[in-house]
Amino acid sequence: LVTYCSRHLTAEEHLLETYNYPDRIAHMQEHALLVREVRRAHSLMESYNMEEQDLVRLVRFLKAWLTEHIPK
Repeated sequence: LVTYCSRHLTAEEHLLETYNYPDRIAHMQEHALLVREVRRAHSLMESYNMEEQDLVRLVRFLKAWLTEHIPK
């Protein structure tokens, strides 16, 4: 997921810049939030410190991301 986010969002942000997407700054800020959440979860997993509440937070965040960000 970390690798996917990095590759996909870099490519998408390049397109936003290339085509001068009108709300690109806010859109890119949403990308930064996704990257922070994914990295946070990855760090917790790697250190064996992820608890159920952390997983629930990640799943809720990703669900919101898929239903709210992608359709934009």
